Amino acid sequence: MTTEQALYSFWSSFGLPAYPEEAVPTGEAEGEEAAEPPYITYTIVEPEFGTHATGQARIWYRGDGYEEIAKKKNEVLKAIGKGKLLPAGSGFLCIRPGTPPAQYLPFSEMPEIKVCYLNLQMDAYAMNGE
Repeated sequence: MTTEQALYSFWSSFGLPAYPEEAVPTGEAEGEEAAEPPYITYTIVEPEFGTHATGQARIWYRGDGYEEIAKKKNEVLKAIGKGKLLPAGSGFLCIRPGTPPAQYLPFSEMPEIKVCYLNLQMDAYAMNGE
C-alpha cells in the first residue's frame, strides 16, 4: 500500500468523507458535486525512512456549536493514541499527535463552518529495521 493509500484509508475510517488537502471537490468539474461538511482533509506527507515530518488534518463541520466536531476530534485523537502505525510502501508510517494536538480556528467567510486543525508528527520506518 502506498503512503497516499494508507493515509486515505486511515482518514476515511472515521465515517466521514476524506480528501487530500489539494483534492477537495469544488463542484467546478463537469458532473462533480462540491464537498459539503462534515468531512476531513489531510496533508500527504512522505518522510524519508528514519526521519520525521509534520502534517496536518482538518475536520470540517457545519453548525452553530462545537459539540459534534469535538466528538469527532476526540474519536480521531483516541485512534491515534500515542502513535498509530500504518503499513505504507516498504515499511510503516507512524502518525503521532503534534503540539498542540488540536486547535479550533474560525472560518471567517462562513461563521457556520467549524474547523478543527490536528497537528501531527509523522515518522517513516523501514521493515525489519532496514
